[in-house]
Amino acid sequence: MFAAIQCILEGTEVLGHTHVDTLKPETEYKEEHDIQFYSGTGSMLTLSEDDFMIVFPQDGHVSKLAPNGKPGKVKKCNIKIRL
Repeated sequence: MFAAIQCILEGTEVLGHTHVDTLKPETEYKEEHDIQFYSGTGSMLTLSEDDFMIVFPQDGHVSKLAPNGKPGKVKKCNIKIRL
């Protein structure tokens, strides 16, 4: 399992976030890609240049969402930390 630090270097991105216990698993966890898909809802957070978010295994999240439905160029860094 991993924690991840997602840093926005350029542009703006919206991320969805909630505790995984509030979501319905749609796939099994795939350790080689550190990914599992869920369905459900959560809070939306807008991150802009120099903002960052730390997510842990219990944090369900979705990234790469466009602010106001208008896609733009986003440059980001995603650092994975094995727990």
